Amino acid sequence: GHALHPHWLTLGASLAVADALRDAGRVAAAPTWPDTVEVADVACGGSAGSRRIAAVRVDRSSSSGEPWTVSLVVNVGLGLRELGDGTTSVYAEAGVTDRPTLVAAITREMVRRVDQWWSGSQDLVNDYISRTRSMGSLVVLPDGTGRVVSVDSTARLVVVLQDGGRATIPS
Repeated sequence: GHALHPHWLTLGASLAVADALRDAGRVAAAPTWPDTVEVADVACGGSAGSRRIAAVRVDRSSSSGEPWTVSLVVNVGLGLRELGDGTTSVYAEAGVTDRPTLVAAITREMVRRVDQWWSGSQDLVNDYISRTRSMGSLVVLPDGTGRVVSVDSTARLVVVLQDGGRATIPS
């Protein structure tokens, strides 16, 4: 098969981090389109009720030997005093903060998701759509207000507008 659209690499990387934090870190993390990993605030729902625990950046760079560079920032040991508004850490969420364990888990998940991306696997697409916190979110666009219903083949959010029309939001 052929690789998925390049923007799916960012979504796959954020899913890999969320999976690793959930499985090895024991933190209820989920990806949020297009490039963050969040933990839901149990007190309230919706995107306003979440805190960022990680961010992903994917760059295409010819300066290094590889065409793609994936950068990750994961808040592991930060305490409440060090955290900014709207952020959290593995420690603050009472997760497992052993760095070698987390690095091994993130690396393992990243390899799995990059392999899926490279091979064009629909498993990556289906897993992301089923896990992202962005599904069902209310969004306001120039065309009107709508709800996120999917992510398309080029990693754009698909929105169904109140009037029944459809719109996409590029990543």
